[in-house]
Amino acid sequence: MLMSLVLSIFLFILAKDANSGLRSSTLNPQSSSNTITNVPIYVDINSEEYSVTGLPDSVALRLEGPSSLILSTSSNGSYKVTTPNLTELGEGKHTISLSVSGLPTGVTGIVSPENVEITIEKKNAKEFPVNVTVDSSSIGNGYQKLAIPKGIQLQSNQSITFDKA
Repeated sequence: MLMSLVLSIFLFILAKDANSGLRSSTLNPQSSSNTITNVPIYVDINSEEYSVTGLPDSVALRLEGPSSLILSTSSNGSYKVTTPNLTELGEGKHTISLSVSGLPTGVTGIVSPENVEITIEKKNAKEFPVNVTVDSSSIGNGYQKLAIPKGIQLQSNQSITFDKA
């Protein structure tokens, strides 16, 4: 009899703990996560004046939050992965943190890789003359010589030099 009493008290406590855990889980919205790959990076820089090397073409973005918000955010693409303002950093090597914007309240985004080592360089431009000689006798009937530019302009990072061949 005493054994039955102890066993029933034990089962009562066990059932009470199981029910309280069940109730608390039904009050919380169901959380989930989704990883989106090949998310482009929006680069904040004056691209007329500077060039950036070292940035990946795309990143992975892990979204975490309520299932309904994760589903709608994943499908509508309202998010953006961005760099800080790189023009303000200036030339040289920098380690930057990528960030996510455009996520609804309750959804968090984790970028992978989160930190990237980049190099910022000023752009260099140089003009070269173009000399083209066309033998008029080699142009067939019904064809005419097109306008040929007098020069071309090449742009690159300042660390690359242009030499005439």
